Amino acid sequence: MALTHQDIQKLHTVVREWKDLEPGSIRSVENGGPKYEIINSENSATEDIAVAPIVNNKTDYSKTIVLTAGTQDKINPLENSLGQMGNTVKSVLGAVPKPSLTSPIL
Repeated sequence: MALTHQDIQKLHTVVREWKDLEPGSIRSVENGGPKYEIINSENSATEDIAVAPIVNNKTDYSKTIVLTAGTQDKINPLENSLGQMGNTVKSVLGAVPKPSLTSPIL
């Protein structure tokens, strides 16, 4: 079973709903539609899931796809985004070595 663009679009609609499911859970977007196994999920700054289609009652891991719902807070998108940007800046600043008095200035 090849995943079509239409399949992927349908899967995007359920990322937020499926992100809290346990790995190994089997779900279908539509009644009678293709089934997918939840391989993994993330519910933090990025909401995403990795799913693989069930083909002949077996998970086809070669067709695994990672889908992202996004990073925005639905109620106040700026508040969450600004907080995430601050965390990113802190991470980058923490990774940059501080100049020392003996370091040559380039």
